[in-house]
Amino acid sequence: MLRKELDSSTALILRALDSDLRRELLKVALEAPLDADGFYNAVVNRGFNIRYKESVYKELQTLVQAELIDKYYDVKSKKILYKLKAGRVVVDIKTMETFIDQTAKETSVIH
Repeated sequence: MLRKELDSSTALILRALDSDLRRELLKVALEAPLDADGFYNAVVNRGFNIRYKESVYKELQTLVQAELIDKYYDVKSKKILYKLKAGRVVVDIKTMETFIDQTAKETSVIH
């Protein structure tokens, strides 16, 4: 049986969303841009048991690769910050193509 491979961007997005921690990081990103330490503290305060801060950094990188969040240098705070880029992701099941809606950030709910 032949199987059509997923578009690489679709595969990245689906992989990024296939994690409780990464989905929680997206919810945190809805609130405000933060550095990796800020994300770590936020998810720990929400009950996630994370031993190493590097784990959060790695998960943030996965979200950046999937283009769900942006990583940038903030001159004022002199820190690398992460902010939400995608407010809504739509996957066309028939074609397996994805559409990232950047305008839906304020009204999106992530389940």
